[in-house]
Amino acid sequence: LGAIYRVRREGAHQLKDPRGLEMDWEGLSAEQLPTLLDEKRYTVRNRARQQLGTIDPAAAVTALAEVIHKSSSSDQRLQAVWSLSRIESGPARELTRRALADSDEVVRQAALHSISVHRDLGAADELATMLASDSAHNRRAAAEALGRIGSPAHISSLLDAIANCQDRSLQHSLTYAVSISPGSHNPHIVY
Repeated sequence: LGAIYRVRREGAHQLKDPRGLEMDWEGLSAEQLPTLLDEKRYTVRNRARQQLGTIDPAAAVTALAEVIHKSSSSDQRLQAVWSLSRIESGPARELTRRALADSDEVVRQAALHSISVHRDLGAADELATMLASDSAHNRRAAAEALGRIGSPAHISSLLDAIANCQDRSLQHSLTYAVSISPGSHNPHIVY
């Protein structure tokens, strides 16, 4: 009673060094870290992602660009986008924008979140395009990002999306994005 039992099937696969404690983390180069983003061990993936955010930004972005452009693993590309969100540089924002065109919907959603948090004005045109063409939850994320960015030039895109929207959740996100955008306080707009 009150004990914690760890049950494992006989003959089950055991991971060697599940937390990556035996790895030489300080000796890993910027080119080696992104290969660990596709690792089965969660702790190793997480630590690689964190370490990519602390090394030389130019080297990290160059290494992550290889993953974004060439990796066939959507999980590795997703981890690369989350790694980019930790890097404060223009090239990291630009590479995150390229992830908006990824074939995997979850990778695009991570890129949208990163763009929203960083308020990346350079992505505003792509976000406006996504309002009409992506999945419902990515369209909501694009609306949120446009609202956070606050580009007055893209209020008309948000209003057009509201006019053509049948989904109440998306409509709410679009309306809220318009209401928080600077320059949207137009007496002709009814919320």
